[in-house]
Amino acid sequence: MADESLLKQFLGSVDFELDEFQERSIELLDSGESVLVAAPTGSGKTLVGLYGIFKALFEKKRSFYTTPLKALSNQKYLEFCSYFGTEQVGLLTGDNSIRPEAPVVVMTTEVLRNMIYADNHDLSKVGLVVLDEVHYLQNPYRGAVWEEVIIHLPPTVSLVCLSATVSNAEEFAHWMKTVRGSMEAVIEETRPVELRHRYILGNKKTNSLYAIDTFIDGRANPEGAHYDAPWLSEAPFKRGARPKAFQPKRSAVISLLSEEDRLPVIYFIFSRAGCDEAVREVLNRGLVLTTAFEREEIRKVVDTHLARLNYEDLEALHFEEFVASLEAGVAAHHAGMVPPFREVVEACFERALIKVVFATETLSLGINMPARSVVIEKLTKFNGERHVLLSGGEYTQLAGRAGRRGIDEVGFAHVLWNPSTTFAQAASLAQTRSYPIRSSFRPTYNMASNLVKRYLPDTARHLLNLSFAQYSTDSEVVELEAELSRTKRRLSSVKDSITCDFGDVLAYLEAKETEKKVARQRGDGRTKQPKSDLELHRVKVGTVLSAPSAKDASKRVRLAVVAVGLRSKNRVKLTLVSTSSKAYKVGALQSSHLASVGRIDLPTPYDPSSKEFRWRVSDLLRNLPLEGTDSGEPSFSESSLDSARPDGDDFAEPLNLFSACRHYEEHVAAYKRMVRFQNRVRDTENKIKSKIESLALQLNRVMQILQHFGYVEGWSLTERGERLSRIYSEADLLCSMALEEGLFDGIGAPSMAALVSAFTYESKPNYRDILELPTKEVSFRFSKVLQLWRDLVDQEAALRLPLTKTPEGGFATVLFRWANGADIGAALKGTGLPPGDFVRNVKQTVDLLRQIGEVATNNDTAQIASEAVELCMRGVVALSSQVFVADSLEEEVV
Repeated sequence: MADESLLKQFLGSVDFELDEFQERSIELLDSGESVLVAAPTGSGKTLVGLYGIFKALFEKKRSFYTTPLKALSNQKYLEFCSYFGTEQVGLLTGDNSIRPEAPVVVMTTEVLRNMIYADNHDLSKVGLVVLDEVHYLQNPYRGAVWEEVIIHLPPTVSLVCLSATVSNAEEFAHWMKTVRGSMEAVIEETRPVELRHRYILGNKKTNSLYAIDTFIDGRANPEGAHYDAPWLSEAPFKRGARPKAFQPKRSAVISLLSEEDRLPVIYFIFSRAGCDEAVREVLNRGLVLTTAFEREEIRKVVDTHLARLNYEDLEALHFEEFVASLEAGVAAHHAGMVPPFREVVEACFERALIKVVFATETLSLGINMPARSVVIEKLTKFNGERHVLLSGGEYTQLAGRAGRRGIDEVGFAHVLWNPSTTFAQAASLAQTRSYPIRSSFRPTYNMASNLVKRYLPDTARHLLNLSFAQYSTDSEVVELEAELSRTKRRLSSVKDSITCDFGDVLAYLEAKETEKKVARQRGDGRTKQPKSDLELHRVKVGTVLSAPSAKDASKRVRLAVVAVGLRSKNRVKLTLVSTSSKAYKVGALQSSHLASVGRIDLPTPYDPSSKEFRWRVSDLLRNLPLEGTDSGEPSFSESSLDSARPDGDDFAEPLNLFSACRHYEEHVAAYKRMVRFQNRVRDTENKIKSKIESLALQLNRVMQILQHFGYVEGWSLTERGERLSRIYSEADLLCSMALEEGLFDGIGAPSMAALVSAFTYESKPNYRDILELPTKEVSFRFSKVLQLWRDLVDQEAALRLPLTKTPEGGFATVLFRWANGADIGAALKGTGLPPGDFVRNVKQTVDLLRQIGEVATNNDTAQIASEAVELCMRGVVALSSQVFVADSLEEEVV
């Protein structure tokens, strides 16, 4: 049940009634569960996250709210400042660091992932994390970040995951519950505002627009198919046949919606150029959709957001045309616009000052811009290779913008007639209200380096097997891995409890159990009671011993005790590992040469028979600072110390040194529990090995690449591997290789910015890259980068790994100009690159420059990287990184 007093306080602060799915979610949070809330756009999912934060504040815990986009993080930050109070809320996006120690911090999901990998101390104080737009984990480039966060977040942190309505929400929630131990799905499919689907066409008989309902009594309107282009009809196509309909003009559609009182509208066009062209078409028709008062308010919004841009930048951005369209009540919204212009459009539309926004599908994600109507111009879009039909999920996201809660009783989703699609396709998409989440998770070089940094090999592969990608492929593997984790935790706890003041009772009980097995195999049950070598019996695993060096008898070398065993006639045998990972078995005859000099904690999982385990032990030995000892091999021969495995009469019952311990029976009971857990671990591991471990195999290949280029040695990071673990980029390893080769050293700040852009920039076919690099030095270093890239992709191809993207120099000259002080018009001269793409590429380069500055060991290089950041973060780029609060700016930009 929900905490009624807390809920009453919360409802008093939000001032509206809860829907059933919200009440259910809040009850689960109050009972200590994590929740996945899957509901349509505009249904009020965020309120569940708000309550979780409200509850965490009440309990004196911190909360993190993550989003996939910086713009969405900025918007949520402003909302939360208004709701919780400015001093209670912080923002971390890479561009901005505002009150990072606040009780509530809004951030991009990547920031949280990086904090987890850095073992940031702030995580220990966090009680709740809200993952907004969690279905974004299927994004092919960034989606893995969500899975990394879900897997690596401490289990003490509660999760609220907010998602669009997806068809496999239960499966997704079950995966998270398997991984984290707590997660319940709350699914809401009913929209808070009714959505009506309509089909608009130009009727050739009347030469006017004609709109019909897509559905009648829940079924596709039979009239719709009558207007399909004849070449799309199921009936035989007659030569010369022409369609009865034509594609409506944009301005005519706006006029129709205005007459029907169905504005404001978001008009989706899957082309930036198409959006800009649509604005010009409406303006050329002379449509003005605003009042004098609204135009005055629009100018105030423009002045507030754009006052800091200089005249040259405004002129290059076609400011006058932008304002003219706003004042007419029309605007475009797409990634080719600079962020401050998009923010103006969002602010005006949210206040209903403008009536029409022509937008690409990027608007469908997260940004709070509901409308009374939505228009989808075409049901097909270009995916980079060909034109494809929208998926049901994509249609649902776009149509979901229609209908403002608390304002509209009905929202309208319109599809326009098109000669390349049928009415049946429109109806089918409208009936498909959900889509499944598909994982895009795969091991990257940065991920692999962080796994090596934080985990042992078995644990790292285990974590990969916990991913939703593996779960979707074979959910049983994830369940088995989760069972294995639980059993190992219980096994470790039981092992830790088997301690005794009289000696190593665990070693004694293990030897006693082995003797019983041998006796059963003999079938005679004979026992012997010889005396014990007490000195060796008291040696414990983890003890570091010294022995004479094989190379120089005057020197001593170190070895670690990894096992203590009892052999025939109750003789003690020690299993030792040297600094080279060689294993030795030592008995009483050799013990006079040994001396105890220290102790180490043995790595886990404990497996002395494993080469990997012995290798880890040798690493610990080499790094142990012990005076008077060196690395090396002992003087006794390895072969003379190999003892036979216990069988036949070679084994006898050991002397019970623990008979005086009053807790001995408790030790025996704990030992039996330990054996049961060990058997369960072995059985579970065998089951897992029988499954396909595709992600683990990918990790092995990634590790081979890192080993080849010197980033790991076995399962240990080298110094360059440590630096790689702090570089987060699609070209992480290539950038790190360039850094290690000194390609960023001894170069000016503008040149460094130009060179670094090659790792982040991706050319577009519609724009003209400047292929001539700005200086000979940049050109020379870029050629070195290309050589490194060729070496890398040769290795990747041989191991069948995805190839690292090709470095591109097409943005280098543009960024060189900008870093040298050119205005945006001069920087973009001769390219045709949209200003929004320019800003985004500069900011991506700046992100990587900051990382290079943080990891570079050359102080001059680190300083130049910082200078390059300062040169780039100015004008419209700097303004695009700032956050508006009322009439002021949050200036704390990092």
